[in-house]
Amino acid sequence: MHSQPQVARDLSPQPQSRFDLSVRRLPERLVIAVRGELVDAEADKLRDKLQILSAWRRDMTVLDLEGLTFLGCRPMAAIIDFWNAVKRRGGRIYLKNPRPEIRDAFWLVGVYGQLPLVPDLASQE
Repeated sequence: MHSQPQVARDLSPQPQSRFDLSVRRLPERLVIAVRGELVDAEADKLRDKLQILSAWRRDMTVLDLEGLTFLGCRPMAAIIDFWNAVKRRGGRIYLKNPRPEIRDAFWLVGVYGQLPLVPDLASQE
């Protein structure tokens, strides 16, 4: 009689997400707030969420980055892909309140000047 081979399973605790993404759907715009640290290991999760959000039709999309404290290369690529998807469907995308180190990261890859800044939309809501 042959026994079934044992399958090793990783039972170690899975790391919790280091970032949080919240969405507000307003009549004239979509506001996506990202907080925490976007490390490279989180890129696929971020890309999946942004891909879903890129299908939500709004003329204006605001990425509120005020609470973002770290931005890795792969998550930045996911944000740039999201930006391109929004542009392809005729929408506009703006960055809101990125910290200086996040602004510098966008600048280093050459897209900072192409993503317009929105300093504060609170007075318009």
